[in-house]
Amino acid sequence: MEAGIARFFFMGEAKLESILKTPEELRLLELCESHLSPLGFRVVDVDCNLTGRSLLRVFVERSGKNGANVDDCALASRTLDPVLDAESWIAGRFDLEVSSPGLERRLRVLEDFEANVGEEVKLKLVEKIKEGAMNVTGKLLAVSPEGIKVAWQGKEVGIPLSQIRRANRVWNYTKD
Repeated sequence: MEAGIARFFFMGEAKLESILKTPEELRLLELCESHLSPLGFRVVDVDCNLTGRSLLRVFVERSGKNGANVDDCALASRTLDPVLDAESWIAGRFDLEVSSPGLERRLRVLEDFEANVGEEVKLKLVEKIKEGAMNVTGKLLAVSPEGIKVAWQGKEVGIPLSQIRRANRVWNYTKD
């Protein structure tokens, strides 16, 4: 199975598109959403590193809120642990980390990008853009279903969601 854009279905219709995720991350994302959404959580993003002692990282927030507290993360962890233990695709031992998205929160779906238009973002890309970079940090200018537009090195650069491996908001500590 190849990595791809995550498409989520709600009552038979596509709901949101996501940045590029591996098949394992898509599987983890689906499991987390199915078990945490009924508890009032939104899964912001996941990381899945399945080598040796595997690391599964899940970023959650309370639906309708920006973030999660320690008790929220503990509840999400206790909920996911037995579910993930039962999964055969996770071979051997693994560490599960559940945390709030934090100040430099992950951006995964269109709604995340839309909420951060005008903010500085850091992007890790799947492949180099025509300007030759695989890492881009700049001001997020616009969002559309096709991708995003970022001000980078004095230019406006369009980047399809399918070319973004990871995206974070950059927290500016000096901003008024």
